[in-house]
Amino acid sequence: MTPQELQASLEAIIYAADEPATLDQIAKALAVEKAEARAGLDLLVATYQTDDRGIEVRKVAGGWKFYTKAQHHDVVRKFIKSLQPPLRLTMPGGTLEIPADALVRVIQLAGSTDNPAAYAQRVVERLFPTTLPYVLDSAASFGFAGFNGRAMTDNVENVMLSLQTNTPIDQGAAVDRTNILGEFPYFAAPHADPIVD
Repeated sequence: MTPQELQASLEAIIYAADEPATLDQIAKALAVEKAEARAGLDLLVATYQTDDRGIEVRKVAGGWKFYTKAQHHDVVRKFIKSLQPPLRLTMPGGTLEIPADALVRVIQLAGSTDNPAAYAQRVVERLFPTTLPYVLDSAASFGFAGFNGRAMTDNVENVMLSLQTNTPIDQGAAVDRTNILGEFPYFAAPHADPIVD
């Protein structure tokens, strides 16, 4: 592999990887020694450090990943906010088909809608990516009808089961309100005596 081919391959791997690509993963994928892969990574990092680049390669969490350079964060933020419709970050192609297919089957078994595939797609779009929307200075609400953050006392299990089946479900468990504090970290110490049957 020529040095140019190595650089191009490293760039492609780091760009395509969802998580930081480790030295072991890279060396194995390229069938090169770790020392050769590391030298190539060092050169790639240096190549992206020049002022004429808007992104850089950083070592993070034991691997390498592309990031927008700090001096460009404001312009990127403005760009994303200006898009109509707004930019939607998605998971790699095909990844969401697994939960969507599983939800279709659950919804079919529940018999709660005439179009299980359409309902499953709406649920997947609501849950992925795994960020929870919240409107500042408003009451938190995590329910079957919608999400706006989550209160410590919201029953997440009931909501998730209800979303899966498109039917309100209350499995009977209650959130223990006695163990919630008014300040961070919000949960008190675990109960001293576990319940024994």
